[in-house]
Parts: sequence; structure tokens; C-alpha cells
Amino acid sequence: RVKVYRLGESGSWLDKGTGHICVEYLEQAQAMGLVVVSEDDNGKALLVHKISEQDVYTRGGEATIINWHDKEINTDVAISFQEQAGCEAIWNYIKHLQQQYYPAEGRSRRALAEVDYDQAGVVITGEGEFQLENDGPELPPPEVGNLEEIAKILTHTSVFQRERVAQALLKPKYIPALLDIFKQCEDLEDMPSL
Repeated sequence: RVKVYRLGESGSWLDKGTGHICVEYLEQAQAMGLVVVSEDDNGKALLVHKISEQDVYTRGGEATIINWHDKEINTDVAISFQEQAGCEAIWNYIKHLQQQYYPAEGRSRRALAEVDYDQAGVVITGEGEFQLENDGPELPPPEVGNLEEIAKILTHTSVFQRERVAQALLKPKYIPALLDIFKQCEDLEDMPSL
């Protein structure tokens, strides 16, 4: 979850809305870009930005803000992340893309299709969609001794790790096994485990 800001003519930051960020291939620009889709306004795009070849991006705000001067709209833009992990993932992706696809002088330029997205924590998910993924926590087996750790993982998982955790929960027999453990704990009146 992010907030998008643009620098106004008066020099103050204008809140353009809150939404969800993703990295996508921008067909019209034939390049990778950042897209922020509004969480409130029927999926309206709050930001569509082609990732720049130049090193125009800076981080601030206790490592939860990425900002830059966008030449296409001739103003400064800032994205404020709800979670530091999200900011870190996007930042790492931008830097990785710049190093691989837009290399410094003297290094050969790689085709976008050749970029090693796994090194940047990126998973290709279908037709031109890219999804950032941090190494998320592994869910331990559904056992009484692991209930506290399972609860901790479920409550402290970042946005970029939720899909991985959800996939683990959807494995056959994981949730039924958890429900059986809860029932056993209730039957034995084992309140600390619950």
C-alpha cells in the first residue's frame, strides 16, 4: 500500500491518493514501469511511470519513501510506502533493472527479456505481469508446538509475502489439520495453546 504525492507549484506536496503498487511492462513505452492503482476510485491509475535509465531516484523518510523528478510531467513525485519491506522491494527492483537493462557506460545493454528477475526478487506471472516477492517465511507444520509461530507469521507477514503464505495455507490438509489441533486444544482446555 502506498500514497502518491506530487510537488505542487507552491512547493508543497499534494496527496494524489492511496493505492497498490506493482511493476508492469508498459507496452506503449516498451519499458518496465511503476503503476499505482487507487484502492478507492474503481482502480483508477494514480501513477504510471516508466522506470528511468538515469539514477534519478532517492530514498528518504526512514526508508519508506522513494522520490524523483519526473521529466515527462515536469514535477517531483514521491511514493510513500506503508511498509518498509515494500519500499525495499521496489527500490531493489529499480536498481536491479537499471544495472541490468540500463547499464553504465562500458557495459553491454541487455534485452529486457534477458534480465535475471529472480535476482531482484521478481516473479513473472503470466502475460507481461511482474510481481515482487521477498523470501517470505515458511509456515511450519500444523502442530500444537508450532501454533504460536504460525500465528506470528500470519499476523506479521508483509504485503509482498502474503501470497506465498496464502499458498502454503491452501496446501491440501493444512487448514483441516489446524482446525483439528484447535479442537483438540479446546477439548483438553489447553487455553495457552489457543
